[in-house]
Amino acid sequence: MFWREDHDRIYAVYQSGSWQGFANAWHEGDPTYTCGTETTPPTPLRGFGKVWCTYASVSGGLGEALELERGFDAPVQDFERGVILRLDTGETYLLFADGKWSKR
Repeated sequence: MFWREDHDRIYAVYQSGSWQGFANAWHEGDPTYTCGTETTPPTPLRGFGKVWCTYASVSGGLGEALELERGFDAPVQDFERGVILRLDTGETYLLFADGKWSKR
């Protein structure tokens, strides 16, 4: 999952090769753990948790969290066919407007 701060959107990227975008519905003051208390494996928190707990397609498509979320600044570029995200690991994700994605 990725959070895009400038548009306040959360992207869920699935192993199946598809992705979904969601408005960030979590606001400061909301519970940190939207599904209830923290569990093991870790439950996504804040905006990621709100999307993961609200949409069965996300929790079912992603499965359990493997690690806690971490923040980083990433270059983002919108283009005619979607959006490009460059991670701090050097990986580049292309999220296409047709709901498919690829990684380079």
